[in-house]
Parts: sequence; C-alpha cells; structure tokens
Amino acid sequence: MYLVLIAGLPATGKSGFAEYAGKALGLPLICKDSIKEILFDRVGFKSHEEKTRLNYASFDIMLYAARQMLLRGDSVALENNFEHYTEGPLRELIAASGCTPITVRFGGDVAVIYQRYVARNADPRRHRGHVLSDRYPETENIGHIPPPISFERFRDDFRARGMSDFDVGGDCIDVDTTDFSKVDYDAILGQVRALMGKGDGL
Repeated sequence: MYLVLIAGLPATGKSGFAEYAGKALGLPLICKDSIKEILFDRVGFKSHEEKTRLNYASFDIMLYAARQMLLRGDSVALENNFEHYTEGPLRELIAASGCTPITVRFGGDVAVIYQRYVARNADPRRHRGHVLSDRYPETENIGHIPPPISFERFRDDFRARGMSDFDVGGDCIDVDTTDFSKVDYDAILGQVRALMGKGDGL
C-alpha cells in the first residue's frame, strides 16, 4: 500500500503529471487545488485571511479522504505544493496506516518557474480564486489581473514555506522541469513503479 505524493513549487507541471500518473498507475488522485476551487465557489472569501483558512481547510479535506482510502488498504496519490506544516500530519497518517510514501518532487530553475507562474496567473483559464488574494467572487474590476509578486518574494517565501525540500521520509524522485521538452513522464513512472515493486506489470 503506497502514498504517492506529487510535490514541489507552483507552475512546475505537477498537476499535468498527477493526472497522467493517476491514470497510468490506476490510483485514485486527490488534488488540493481542485478542493480549493470547490471551496472558492461554494464559500468564497472576502480577505486574505479567509482565503488562507480555505487553504488549510482544503488540506484537511485532502488528508481526511486519503486517510479513509489508506485505512481500508488502498493506495492513493496526492498532489499539492506541500509545505512544512503538512509534514507532521502526513507523517502521522503514514504511521497510522502503515503505508509506504513515495514523493515525486518537482523543481528546476526558479527564475524560469517564476516566469511560468506569472504567465499562469494572467491566463484567463486560471480559476480566479487562485489569482485573487483579497476577495472572490470579485465584485468590481472583473477580470483584473493583480500585479505579480516579485521574483524575490516568490523565491524566498516558497523556499521558507518548504515547497522545495518537502520531505516525509521514504523514497523521493526529484524532477527538473526547467525545460518541459526534456521531461519524460514515462521514465518517471518507471521509477515510481520500480519503487512500488511492481515493475512494468503495474
């Protein structure tokens, strides 16, 4: 029984890989951003503090769902920008369920990733709840794109929050997505399969 954790910085391609891996490995997949979007639409927020509470709530929901699957003996994959505060609860879950954690951690050149992050927030397909920080649904300046955070804040804040070195024990596969054209999903899946001890037959 395995807990596959797909972690790393924002805008590194985690979600795309998670969808691919979940199908290829036959694992239920829980993405924290998907839970956040439901909460954004159902509850909304009127301040940065309220948005932060929804962020914590979405992790709690993710953890609860994963716990139910693991305690019944099912493996599961979780995708998120896991931070240091998530490590303790996840380690408790691993101990309680007896599962084996495998982390696939995405990163790369932070300057390149920052440019992707800025471009993603300006993309009209991006859920507005992720783009806005003070209020959603928005009531004025509909469609406005807030100024991006600085590169220095992106680099330092996300590093301080632990997204780059998230670790709950077990094996970790580091993936450099500086150049997406050089990222081989199937090769990464091969490493995950090998760690799961099922080889090409998974």
